[in-house]
Amino acid sequence: MNGDLKNEVTPVTKAVEVMMQAQVENRLVLLLEGISDFKIFNRFVSESRWEIEYLEGKDNVAKCIETLKLMDQSHYYSILDNDPLDHTKVTGNVTYTNYSDLEAEILANSKFFDEIVTSSSTLRPARVLDSLNAASWNEVIYRIVAPWTHLRLYSFSNGLAIPMKDFPEKIIDRSRADCVYSAASEIFAERAKFSISKEGANEVLESMDLGRLAKLHRGHHLTTAMAFIMAISLGAPKIGSRGVEEKIRTSIIFSDFQSLQCVQALAQWSHLHNKCIWRDGLCVCHPAGNRI
Repeated sequence: MNGDLKNEVTPVTKAVEVMMQAQVENRLVLLLEGISDFKIFNRFVSESRWEIEYLEGKDNVAKCIETLKLMDQSHYYSILDNDPLDHTKVTGNVTYTNYSDLEAEILANSKFFDEIVTSSSTLRPARVLDSLNAASWNEVIYRIVAPWTHLRLYSFSNGLAIPMKDFPEKIIDRSRADCVYSAASEIFAERAKFSISKEGANEVLESMDLGRLAKLHRGHHLTTAMAFIMAISLGAPKIGSRGVEEKIRTSIIFSDFQSLQCVQALAQWSHLHNKCIWRDGLCVCHPAGNRI
């Protein structure tokens, strides 16, 4: 093995280096969990006043912030996912999303949600929606994803450690655009290596509360279901969940983005430090980034 392990470059050591360089350049640092968050913020954040760094997971963000505290560094801010299955607690200049993650929070805007789903439709979305007995497209997607979210929460609370990060399209009824509970229960039992039976999983789903789950869906699960419905129900080209996520990143407008609670907290903190986080022209600030 060559080199000293102490000199190994990790997301944490890289972020600390970025922090130190930003301090020299009189800039602040935004610490994020993943590249998808980075791509969204990078559209709007001022490069001259801020540096953005993603650390590939909440654990790495937590380690980085603890390191910065030991170094007496505080010129950073972090927005983290409020994932109900991740109990990692991070303190400092931190705020959490109001929903499970940033994408899920963005998609809570039903108007924007519907715009994304219908953006490439070759059919009449209103007519299709009416045939599905739903008032909006986010209602359709939420009812598809809800059973899987409910089973994920059950798995976590009962210590089953079942792999459920992906969303299986096999549980979607193609004609009704709804979740097939029996299919979800079967896949859940298989992944649990039958530590719980299909019938037992069905009983778990009987206790599902759609309202309680609204803020707990993973953004990636929502975009997977969205991509499926866009192609199957609306005749749009098949772009997959990654394609939907890219649409979200490129389509969201600044006024909608800055209305998110976690983003408002970030903007307020940045103004307290006289370093507006937004690119010139996006915020009512002096061109140099200071408050008026």
